[in-house]
This record gives sequence, structure tokens and C-alpha cells, in this order.
Amino acid sequence: MKKLDRRIARTRQLLYKALLNLSLDAGYEHISIRDIVSEAGVGYATFFRHFKSKDELFLSCLISVQDELWGQLDPNMTPYEEAVAIFHPQATARLLGRCDLAARSSSDLQGGGRPSGKDTGTLYRA
Repeated sequence: MKKLDRRIARTRQLLYKALLNLSLDAGYEHISIRDIVSEAGVGYATFFRHFKSKDELFLSCLISVQDELWGQLDPNMTPYEEAVAIFHPQATARLLGRCDLAARSSSDLQGGGRPSGKDTGTLYRA
């Protein structure tokens, strides 16, 4: 697999972080590409050098997290051990933290993704 240029990787990480921060604050459907590039501190045209749409950025971020999760697994683990390693709250929060998504409870993600301040130390899908 070809290694990404560090500048490209940095720009993508900035965009991932901005997307997730804004999604948690306002909700995914309420943010625009202009909001994302402003938060990330990159140019509007730069966004389109990397992604075709906000949905493509989101999918790329999910794939990045998935790759990171799979990369952390020991090839000698049983399927059960893999599931525990992936879904253990601290492991999940640590890996997702690379996209700046802190562990949150389901109540934190209700109401358009606005955090309530309550942190149970677990991560749930909205």
C-alpha cells in the first residue's frame, strides 16, 4: 500500500477533526463544506482536492478509524477477543480520539449531536 504524503495526511486529519467537531455541535446535516474548511483552517479548493463531497469526507473518516482499529488487533486473537478489543470503551475512545471524537453517552448525542456534558466513558452510535 502506498504511503500518503505527510501533508496530505495532515490536511485530511484536519478535515476529519473539523467534521466531527462540527457534527457533534450542530449535527451532520446542518453543517456545510464552508463550515468544515473554516474550522479546519484549510482553503475551500483544498477540500475538493481531497474529497468530492461532505459525505465522501465522512466515509473516508470512518474508513480511517476502521483501518486503525484493525491495525491494532493481534493476528492471533480469536473473534471474541477481537470484538472485545474493538468495542472496549477505552480502546474505542482512544482510537476515535485520533479523529477528535471523545467517548460520549447516547444522551450526549441526542438533540442534533449537542453534548450534554455527561460522560459515561462509553461510546454509542447515534
